[in-house]
Amino acid sequence: TCNLIINSREEAYKVINDFASIFRAITYYSAGLIYTVQDSPKTYITQFVNANVENGDFAYSSSSRRVRHTVGIVRYNDRTNFYKPAIEYVEDIEGIRRYGIRELELTAFGCTSRGQAVRFGRWALLSETMETETISFVAGLEGAYLRPGDVFKTFDQNRKSSRFAGRTYRIDNYLTSGQITLDSQITLETGTFYNLSVLTPGYFYDTSLVSGLTSNDFSGIRNTQIQNFTFTGIQANTGVNGNGERTTINI
Repeated sequence: TCNLIINSREEAYKVINDFASIFRAITYYSAGLIYTVQDSPKTYITQFVNANVENGDFAYSSSSRRVRHTVGIVRYNDRTNFYKPAIEYVEDIEGIRRYGIRELELTAFGCTSRGQAVRFGRWALLSETMETETISFVAGLEGAYLRPGDVFKTFDQNRKSSRFAGRTYRIDNYLTSGQITLDSQITLETGTFYNLSVLTPGYFYDTSLVSGLTSNDFSGIRNTQIQNFTFTGIQANTGVNGNGERTTINI
């Protein structure tokens, strides 16, 4: 909920950022337009594996313990006390046990509810506690589809004992079915079900170009580029395709 009166002059972009903070979002400037994206659960829209990143390498890093706050001091206007400035103290007990007391001061813009101030503080503390690892890599044209706030999936075979990702060697489409040939040979059991995720170009709605969108069109704004298939081992066969042994899956 947003309850406020703006009675002073501020830069427009700062005001937009302040409004975005109400629903835990960020704004960014791209191609002459301002976009906003909320920090909320989303479906991943693309995936990156060793086969489609430069040199097949992913780089990992963790946030410093010094920047992981455990106490949030949230400032808001209390509607139960004539909308006077108030402070809500939010703490992460488990974080205090691990890192000690490290305060983070926050301003809940447009907030007049104590409960909303508490949720805002908990979100800030949990974000720093749970989101501690970052990953970086160099991608090709597949990465051009991504925008700030998008969710993507990665698989790094260097962190696993087996290889579960690669490239497709060939895709044959037919009227009622198709065949997908993988870039190598894999071993599959006849009666076992398997899931196959394929990265394919798909449509999406550009809100700056498409008019008349409604809430029913939300899923198409950042549409996933992943197609998922389920098959059994009996639908796959291995043979010489190209210059080596490859597995073909009948979808």
